[in-house]
Amino acid sequence: MEEKKLEAPIEEELGRIPRLPRGGGFSISTPNLIRILFTAAVLVMIIVIQKPCAEHVSSFVTSYGQGSAPQSGSSSAMPHPGTVDKPREYEQITPDMTPEQVKAAVERAKARAAAEKK
Repeated sequence: MEEKKLEAPIEEELGRIPRLPRGGGFSISTPNLIRILFTAAVLVMIIVIQKPCAEHVSSFVTSYGQGSAPQSGSSSAMPHPGTVDKPREYEQITPDMTPEQVKAAVERAKARAAAEKK
């Protein structure tokens, strides 16, 4: 088999087509390498510091409800079991209710609210 040589004008045009570089390897400049290492170090630091920091913030926030000297109103700042009012019961109104049922539900709610005020 003979190799067929392309015509000269076609060969010139093929020579002008930009080619992808081959075999240059993988290279990172020094500033980019420093940025990558700094970012990795910050991420590792965040992972390591996360739990102790969260524990200290939690103890700082909850320490306000446990002061050694009772301050005015500090004991009522945080709710404790047995000191929280029961939520009121609500009349449920749904879209499939008739106007008469809605009126009845509103009247029941008004009656309940009046009975609670007494």
